[in-house]
Parts: sequence; C-alpha cells; structure tokens
Amino acid sequence: MALHQRMFSGNKINIVRKNHPLFLGYLNEQLCAYASAQLSQKEGRLLYLGVDEKYRQQGIATALMAQVWNFLHDSCQDKITLVQSDKAQAAGKLYKKLGFKTIRRLLSAQLIVN
Repeated sequence: MALHQRMFSGNKINIVRKNHPLFLGYLNEQLCAYASAQLSQKEGRLLYLGVDEKYRQQGIATALMAQVWNFLHDSCQDKITLVQSDKAQAAGKLYKKLGFKTIRRLLSAQLIVN
C-alpha cells in the first residue's frame, strides 16, 4: 500500500485477516487514511494509523479510530494498546484526546558497525 510506505517506510502490512483487520478511509472516493489492528485474547492493538498529509486536520483519524474501537469492542476487547514514536507529536495529541494514557516510554537504539 503506497500510503503506508510513505508514512512508515520499510514496514509492510503483511497480514490482513479476521484477527488482523485493515480499515480504510476514503474521502471523495480517494483513499486518504488507513488503520491496522490486531486482536489477541487479552487486548486489541493498534498497529498503524496513517492519514495522507493533504487530508489531515479534518477529523479523519478520529473517525477511523472510532471504527477501530467499535470493531475491537464488538470483538470483546476492553483494552487497546499502541506504540507511538516520540516524533509523531500530532498522533500523540490525538491519542491523548481519545483517552489513551502513557504507560511507559521505550528507548530504541541502533548501532551500525562497518
């Protein structure tokens, strides 16, 4: 999916099935947003949420998150978790507005040895 590659370069959505649903958002028949989730026995997990830059600040991510939440809640999931990059400040504001709370901060590091 080209939209996903623009937002999360190098990461692929490999699995789409009942316990790994993919949600698509369209505006005027144009794909403008998507979300990927995962169901487990204990919780639902938001894997990816992306909105094309030219469609941001229009409530699309909030509407898409409502669909994800409804699906996970209807699947008997009372808890949704996600991982957010510190670089994604706008996403963090959205998640906070939707009621998500930070439970821990993760450090990711890489060492390239030539």
